[in-house]
Amino acid sequence: MVCKSAKIEQIAPIAQCIRDNDEFIIVGHSRPDGDCLGSGLGLMHALRLMGKKTRFHTPGPIPDNLKFLPGVDEILLELPADLPLTMIVIDCSDEERVSDEFKASGFVCSIDHHKSNVYFGNLNWVDEEAAAAAEQIYQLVEELGITMSQEVAQCLYTGMFTDSGGFRFGNTDEPLLVAAAKCVHYGANPAEIAEQVYGSVAYESVELTAKVLGNLHFEYGGKLVWSELRWSDYLAVGGEDMEPEGLVSDMRAIKGVEVSVLVHETEESFARVGFRSRGGVDVADIAAKVGGGGHRAASGALVRVSPFADARDRIINTVRESLEAQGYKRD
Repeated sequence: MVCKSAKIEQIAPIAQCIRDNDEFIIVGHSRPDGDCLGSGLGLMHALRLMGKKTRFHTPGPIPDNLKFLPGVDEILLELPADLPLTMIVIDCSDEERVSDEFKASGFVCSIDHHKSNVYFGNLNWVDEEAAAAAEQIYQLVEELGITMSQEVAQCLYTGMFTDSGGFRFGNTDEPLLVAAAKCVHYGANPAEIAEQVYGSVAYESVELTAKVLGNLHFEYGGKLVWSELRWSDYLAVGGEDMEPEGLVSDMRAIKGVEVSVLVHETEESFARVGFRSRGGVDVADIAAKVGGGGHRAASGALVRVSPFADARDRIINTVRESLEAQGYKRD
C-alpha cells in the first residue's frame, strides 16, 4: 500500500538501491525523537530481514522513555570510520540536522517528510503529507515486499504514534491509521508503547516539566505561550536525555493558545527552540526566519547566538513580529 501523495517514482529508485546493495548506514538527526528512532531502527531491522548488513547512527542523546525500542542498544552515537557505500538519511531536512560536522557521503538516499528539505541526497523522497518518517518507512517496507517482524512493527508504530501526538494531531488520517493497524497486525503493542512513551515518565523529567509550567509567559490575549529551560536545569536532573516528551505540544494544548514556543539553552549557551501551532499560524515560516524549519504546525531551530538570553529574545521577538503581521494584537 502506498499512502497519500507518495509517488512510486520516488519510492521505487530507493527500493531498487536497497535491493542492489548489501551494506548500509542509516543516519538520523541529533536529539532523536520517537519518529527518528522508530523509523531508523524499524528500517534497520527490516533491511536485516533481507540479509543486508545494516547499522544505525544518531548523535543522541537517547531519550529515557524511548530506550524500550528493540535495537536501541545497537545505536551508534559516533559515526563509524568504515562507512559503506550507501547511506540512508532519515527524518532530516538537511545535513546540519544530524550535526554541525556531518557531511553525507557515498551514495545518499534521503527519506523525509519536512517541507523545508533541501534535497541533499542522490535520491530524495520527500513527502510533506506523510505524518511521520516511520509512515514512509512503512511504505518502503511494503514496496520491498518485506513481511514485518515484531521488531519492525514495534518501531514503526512508535514513530507514527509519537509524531502524531498519540494520534491526536491534525496529521492523523486514514492512511496513517491503516499503516499503524498493519503494524499492530505484525506484533506492535499499542498499550505497551503508550505506557512507555507517555506513562513511564522519570521523576527528573517531571522536575523539568515543573520548571517549564511554572514559568509560562502568555501574550496576545493568551494566544501565544512561551517558556524556557536553562542548561543548569538539565544539569540538575542528569542531562538532556531527561527532556520530557512532547512538552511544547502540551503547552499548545492549553485552552486558547494558538502558538507555543519552548526555548532550551544548549551547553554552548545557544538556543534550541521548538514551535507548535494549531495550524492557523505557519510556524515553519517562523522557524525559517531564525534558521530552522519543519512543518506548518510543528517546527524547530538551533539559533547559534550567545549568550542564551540574546538568542531567546531574538526568537520570541521573531514570533511576535510574525503574529502582528497576521493581525494579532499584543496585550
